[in-house]
Amino acid sequence: MKFRSSFALAAGALVLGGLWFSGCDGPQPIAPEAEGWRLEQEQPFIVSPNGTNNPTVDLMTRRSVDVGNVSFDDVDTNGDGVVDALEVRYTTSAGWKLHSVDLWIGASLESMPDTRKGDPKPRKFPYRDRRINDTTWVVTVPFTEIGYQCGNFNPWYVAAHAVVRKQVGRWFHTVESAWSADTRFRETRGRWATYTTIVITCDKVAPPPDQCETAYAYGNGAACFYDLTDADDNALFAEWGWTNPIAPGSTTMDLFAKADGAGSCDLAGAYKVGTVSISYVANTLTVTVDAEPLFGLDDVALFYGSMPYPVVNGVPTVDPSQFPVQVSGLGKTPSWTFSQAGVTGNQFIILRAKVCGPF
Repeated sequence: MKFRSSFALAAGALVLGGLWFSGCDGPQPIAPEAEGWRLEQEQPFIVSPNGTNNPTVDLMTRRSVDVGNVSFDDVDTNGDGVVDALEVRYTTSAGWKLHSVDLWIGASLESMPDTRKGDPKPRKFPYRDRRINDTTWVVTVPFTEIGYQCGNFNPWYVAAHAVVRKQVGRWFHTVESAWSADTRFRETRGRWATYTTIVITCDKVAPPPDQCETAYAYGNGAACFYDLTDADDNALFAEWGWTNPIAPGSTTMDLFAKADGAGSCDLAGAYKVGTVSISYVANTLTVTVDAEPLFGLDDVALFYGSMPYPVVNGVPTVDPSQFPVQVSGLGKTPSWTFSQAGVTGNQFIILRAKVCGPF
C-alpha cells in the first residue's frame, strides 16, 4: 500500500523575522532503550538507503528545492562495542535552518500514522522536535524501539519531514515544508510528500560465511542448454544455463543463481543475484554485470558469437573454461564490465558467474 502526503504548510509563505509558529509542540522525549533482546555483534552496521552504500538522501521541498539532507548511521549508545541503534541526522544548507522535524521509521508503510486517504500525519510521528533554529538535528533510535533484529534484510521505511526557514532581507523569512527524497506516498496531484527506503544489515559476532554459487544471465528469448539439440534432434548438453540472442541496441538481463546447486533451468527457487546490462551499438559490444546488494562477483566467463554456443575443435560446448572471456579472483566485486569493438551481426551471449553472498 502506497500513500502520498497532504501535510501542507504554506510553502514559500513570508512571516515576520523572528516570529515562530504558534501552537507548536515542544521537544518530544526519546524513550530510553528497552530491556530485552540486543544485538551481539562486532562489525558495524551497513545502513544503505535505497539499496546503495550512500547513507545520505536529499531533503526536498514541494518545488524540488534541495534544502539539505538526511543521513543514517549506526551507533553504539553505551560504549560496549556493540552497535545497538540507528542515528538519523538532519542537516540544512544554503542558508536554510530547521524549525521543526517529524520522523517515523517502520518495517511497513501500513504501520505509519496516516489519514483515511493514506496521507502521512507528521504530527503523529514518534520522533519530533520544535523551535530548533539550527542547521543540524540528530536523533538516536534504538533498534529495540523499532523492532529491528540482526539478519533482517527486508527494507525499512523512513518518513523524514521538516519545516525549514530562510531569512529573506532584514525582516522576513520564507518557510517551506520538506521531506526526505525518494518515493511519493501517493501519485496524486497536489500530494508531493516522499519517503525513503533503507536497508539495515548486520552480522552477529560469528557471522555465517558467504556461500558462492553458479549464476547465469537470463534474458528475453533465452534458451536452456538442455533444449539445444543437433540436426538429429539429440540433446547437446547435460548442463543447466542459458544462451541469449541479442541484436544491435540495448537490453537488460537478470543474473540467476541456484543456491541449492540444483542443475535445472526452472526459475522456481532461483535467486536473482545481479543484473546484466548489454549495449551493442556501432559494432561495439559492452557487457556490464552489477551484483545485487550484499552479493559480489568472484569470477566471470563470457561467450559471444553468431552461434548459440561455442564450438571448439568442431565440438559444441558450454564449458565456461572454453569461453573467450574469462576473469577470476575478483574478490566479491560488485560490478564488472567488458567491451569489444568490431562485433557485427546478431549475436548470442552466454554469461556465467560465480557469485558470493548470503544465500
